[in-house]
Amino acid sequence: MNLLVFEADSETSAVRNALKEQPDIVLLELRLPQMNGIKTSKLVKKVSPDSKIIIVSMFDTEHFQKKFLGEHIDDLIGKSEFDEKLFHILRKHLKK
Repeated sequence: MNLLVFEADSETSAVRNALKEQPDIVLLELRLPQMNGIKTSKLVKKVSPDSKIIIVSMFDTEHFQKKFLGEHIDDLIGKSEFDEKLFHILRKHLKK
């Protein structure tokens, strides 16, 4: 298996990379100065519908997870549990 990692500094860059690369998994920060992870996830899903979108956020409450998991977001990792859960979540979505 090959692993390619791309970093995007803007919503436009993230969507452009997704369109070009058609990644298996996209990790998106929920809130960045010039990006909104929810909005960006919808745009990425439009150009790369098979990509699994995983949101990374400091907001890791159960309520927050229920609110955002669904049609365009496949998983959410709270920053407090990032190291502990990232590998498990990546394996789960790569198996699908």
